[in-house]
Amino acid sequence: MLVGHIACGFLVHYFTQPRNKPSWCSILGSTISDILAGIFILFGIEYVRGNPRFTPLGLDLVYIDITHSFLTTLIWAIIWSSFCHIVVKKKANIRMSSFLAVLSHWIADILVHKPDMPLYPNANTKYGLALWQSIPVQTWLGELMLILIVVGLMVDHYGFKKARFPLILLVSIHLLNYPGLPTNTTYALGKNFQNNPLLLRFSVGIAFIAANLVPALLVSKHLDTDDGHKRY
Repeated sequence: MLVGHIACGFLVHYFTQPRNKPSWCSILGSTISDILAGIFILFGIEYVRGNPRFTPLGLDLVYIDITHSFLTTLIWAIIWSSFCHIVVKKKANIRMSSFLAVLSHWIADILVHKPDMPLYPNANTKYGLALWQSIPVQTWLGELMLILIVVGLMVDHYGFKKARFPLILLVSIHLLNYPGLPTNTTYALGKNFQNNPLLLRFSVGIAFIAANLVPALLVSKHLDTDDGHKRY
């Protein structure tokens, strides 16, 4: 998942926060695990391997235990929710919503990843239902439906004018991420750089960070402002 995580983050925000409370804690929180994975891949702490045969990603996620094990996800969730609790000045149960947003990442990934997610770092047994691999197109369509449902909730929360930008941005990114297309960033990186581990590490790390951080910031900033002014 990519923008699907942002959709999950907004779902958490929608059902836990009033309309006038900031969405960035939930939306950005839902992508924290992948942003951290990008940083750790970049510095060689976590590892990926190019694998064009794995159509939806073009990558094997060899070791992502620090960012994507269940135990460390809980730790990241505690850290992120505590940060949001301080920054947002203890408003509107922001700690709960930001914690759930980070946790939603693991729940979504366990459905689509192949078994590369352990309960704790370096555990022998890893989990994942591998929907990306077994039914990639259907999984992509399911994520598209999730995005459209979430945009509908944005319309309910903010009105169509405010929801129009997230609709265009999220759907456009998701269309480019169709399984196996050359425009699918990770697929292209995995295919082209599979024999150059250093270049793969650098390019995938940067791609993970940018592909998650930029749309999450753009969507949350757009939702959290009215005519250029913060609404909270």
